[in-house]
Amino acid sequence: MAMKKILTAACVLAAASTVAAAGSGVKAAQPGGSSYIMDLRKAQEDVSSGKPETNIDLGEGISGEVQENLFAEYEKYGIVNENGVLYYHNKPIRCFADTCKIIENMNEYGGKTITYKNICTYVNWAGSIDLYTVREEIEKKAGSSLTFGKIESIEQASSIEDLASSVSAQSLMKIVEIGYGETWNSEVYKIIPFLPHEFVDNFAIQAAENGNYDGVKDLLPFLSEETVAQIADKEYDRTGTSGIRELLPYLSEESIDRLAQKAVGTDNSVEQPGDLNVHELLSFMHQKSVYLLAQKAADNGNYEELKDLVQFLSEDMVTEIVNNIYDKVGISSIHALFPFMSSESRDRLAQKAVSKGDIDSLEQMAFYISMDVLDDIARKLEKKGERTAGIAPFISETALDEVADSAYKRAGASAIYELLPFMPEKTVDKFIQKVAAKGDYESVEKMAPFASKKVLREVAKKMQAAGISIKGIEKYLK
Repeated sequence: MAMKKILTAACVLAAASTVAAAGSGVKAAQPGGSSYIMDLRKAQEDVSSGKPETNIDLGEGISGEVQENLFAEYEKYGIVNENGVLYYHNKPIRCFADTCKIIENMNEYGGKTITYKNICTYVNWAGSIDLYTVREEIEKKAGSSLTFGKIESIEQASSIEDLASSVSAQSLMKIVEIGYGETWNSEVYKIIPFLPHEFVDNFAIQAAENGNYDGVKDLLPFLSEETVAQIADKEYDRTGTSGIRELLPYLSEESIDRLAQKAVGTDNSVEQPGDLNVHELLSFMHQKSVYLLAQKAADNGNYEELKDLVQFLSEDMVTEIVNNIYDKVGISSIHALFPFMSSESRDRLAQKAVSKGDIDSLEQMAFYISMDVLDDIARKLEKKGERTAGIAPFISETALDEVADSAYKRAGASAIYELLPFMPEKTVDKFIQKVAAKGDYESVEKMAPFASKKVLREVAKKMQAAGISIKGIEKYLK
């Protein structure tokens, strides 16, 4: 990010006023000397020619005399300026903040206000130590010229967080402004919690506009929802949905809904192939908005899309959609939606199918229907002489016995052939003995694969004793 130019030639004048010879402890060049004039001219040329901005910022309203003497005062405490780089006892300084607390008399009645004045801020992320001044507090009378309290000490911070907690927000904002470059610095991130929210919001917007998205990502936990939404909208317009993945957890449901509507085309598919699929937005969207998308998919017959949407809906919403689809086109395309309905809703849908005589749909949804409801449906179907084999695997043994007995009495052995694979052996044994006693050996052969070997051998012996061939059941006796 191209940093905002924050120094005038006058600021550079102050920064250059104490350029020292190489090596620790060497006195700085004094104002008026030839080396001072050359350094000043070079600094002025750098600013006017657009070369990289200096990393020193002097506060507004500082007189020329104060500027000239400022670095000389710092030098007394061990800070020297070597070609624009500040050192403290031969160690390069990373951050330096000189702030003064000013108590100002606002009116004749004694009203006062306390402000913090930024005198000098310096940043060099290649440095190794952080320093800040401790100045005596001063009172400024109304109409008097601006002065600063004397430096009482220059303290070394143990960490960047220690520095942040020891200096004013104004100084911290300057550190971020002049120290934030093209590449995001993790040390800047540590200062963010100490900064005003409005500054952080504006700073993130500027970073996004300049393409520094790594920095924006680090700032996300500290940004307002409105700011994240503004960044997300611009990023979507710039790169499509692929650029907003990491912003999603910090967006409001309303903002995500708006982005989803942008991402979804008229056929409920994403506008740009390869971009973030709208499904990645679903878990962050308002449920009612997902419901509208699901209704749209259902209306368009896009049931594959619908499968992905229903998992984010309430059971009642899914039930309404399923019932509407069933009334229009039947049940065959929406089996995958059943797990997202409540048990009661599925049971009601099954009873609805029975009332319409739609046994095919009933059989397709039988796996998801409560056993007691399905038992009752099976009994009713049998009384009407309707097919029950399609739901037989899902009813209880008791109900199956009752249905089989009723079917046998109603229509004979052939009526239970389709039920045989689902009957327990003891039930099959009961029926094979009945048909054998009646001499219905064709039915014996039909039931043989499902009967127990013990009962089948007894039946085979009786058949042989009566001179009846057992060839049709012989393979099941082994």
